[in-house]
Amino acid sequence: MAALQVKDFPDELRARLVERARQDGVTMSEYVLRVLRRDLERLTMSEWLARHPPVEGPPIDVVELLGEVRVEYAADTSGKRASGRSGSGSGP
Repeated sequence: MAALQVKDFPDELRARLVERARQDGVTMSEYVLRVLRRDLERLTMSEWLARHPPVEGPPIDVVELLGEVRVEYAADTSGKRASGRSGSGSGP
């Protein structure tokens, strides 16, 4: 196995790594390897974008959509349910 040396490693960062490793009950080397593995398992932004191409069609107005959801939610919580039940929380 290869060794890794990090130059100009800040003392504060090292102290934080040592503390995190101690909390997890592992050595600092084990903790750093875990963090690096976890990071490398995640997709980069360019990889994620390549796997999720833009959706065809008109853009979604998120602000407008959230406003519509809020109106529907307010109606549900004010007792105006389609089933005729009140919003008193009396159960299903």
